[in-house]
Amino acid sequence: MSGDGSTRRLAGLTPLDNRVREAIAAYLEAVDAAASGLIEGFYLVGSIALADFRPHESDIDFVAVTAARLGAAVCDALSKVHADLQAHYRRPAVEGVYVAWADLRQDSALAAPAPSWHAGRFQTDAFALDPITWHTLARHGVAVRGPAPAALNVHMDPTGLAAWTLHNLDVYWRPWHDRSARLFSGAGLAALGAWASAWGVLGVT
Repeated sequence: MSGDGSTRRLAGLTPLDNRVREAIAAYLEAVDAAASGLIEGFYLVGSIALADFRPHESDIDFVAVTAARLGAAVCDALSKVHADLQAHYRRPAVEGVYVAWADLRQDSALAAPAPSWHAGRFQTDAFALDPITWHTLARHGVAVRGPAPAALNVHMDPTGLAAWTLHNLDVYWRPWHDRSARLFSGAGLAALGAWASAWGVLGVT
């Protein structure tokens, strides 16, 4: 891995599952080999940042920061990096979004669309570009590479965060609940399992 302090910072991330350390180190090594100097900032968000990581259930959520928006050729190279990484580290999955430094200083919605790796696919969309990601990065983000989150001037808008969350409850979770509440249906039967309970209760909260 490059001598930018990433190795030292990974060593200081405690307590982290060893496989998380291995996956992050493997990712950074591969991406630096494919496009040296591309990733200027690499931050862990999600369950790792919020001290709620579950080794056999959680993903490794990240925000990778570059100097400028990425072109098609670079995205192709990153897609290969992620596909190769997933072949070796299927669990926990390394998933995240690629943005520029300037994106972090404005409303997250303005960063969309942006390249991301999610559910085994590299695509350009709005994945993880929401106030929750921005607020988590600003308040709890774990810097593996780049300045500390407090120095990034990440855009935060508590009113916008509340509005986005209420909208998400209404357009995603309310229909999900309605479908799951119909017992004699595919969604209703699936809701009887442990996964649906965890997804619904923990997802909403």
